[in-house]
Amino acid sequence: MQPEALLAVRGEIKMQCFRAMNAAEELENYLKVKIVNYDQADPDGLGRALIAYSVDVWARVHTILSAAGIVSRILWPLTPSEVPPKTRAARIRQDRAIEARERSDEIWRSWPMPARTVLGPLENREVRNAFEHSENGAAEWIEAFGTRTVRAYGVGVESNPDSRADSKGVFRYFFHDTWRVKIGDGDCNLRGVVTALNALQASLPFEVEMSVGGIEFRPVEMGKSTPGLHWEQRSDSAI
Repeated sequence: MQPEALLAVRGEIKMQCFRAMNAAEELENYLKVKIVNYDQADPDGLGRALIAYSVDVWARVHTILSAAGIVSRILWPLTPSEVPPKTRAARIRQDRAIEARERSDEIWRSWPMPARTVLGPLENREVRNAFEHSENGAAEWIEAFGTRTVRAYGVGVESNPDSRADSKGVFRYFFHDTWRVKIGDGDCNLRGVVTALNALQASLPFEVEMSVGGIEFRPVEMGKSTPGLHWEQRSDSAI
């Protein structure tokens, strides 16, 4: 694989790590809110406010999960099928799977990666299933409940027995005291995922630049206290 291609992949991984870390920081701050404000003159005000709160929480959770899913697919792609392809579409899928595997092998050989044990939350297949394509098992999971009422998502406290009982009838549930995410019958710990992504981005230098309107910018990491990137114009790039 060409070095330039690996640099682009490294930039993608770094960007997904920062995306997850920023979402985690936002989620941490959001969960510190103890009071949900609402319009008391509106009979539905409390309900609307609670829905908005849940949506805001889940927006951050899904950002972390989707970023982790992208990184996981790059580092641990599916094994290419050994069955000879019979159609053009099958041949294209197989070629892409082989390329993804070769790219992954090269990454693990040449990049300064953290130990696999550190990245365990990203490699675990059950955890990865919770990252993406949750809709594939939604219908079967909901049908198992028969006529009982089920909900799409919920937020609660794992130390509270009522929340644990409530989560059984919810397809997606986030326990904000432990950061455990339950999706269907699978689950993962979001803190472990964020820790793994943080270790990964910290181990990789960022060598990718971008051009906007002919002006070149280089990324400058803002430090551990403020995860993210600051893009500054290169000194040799004139306006």
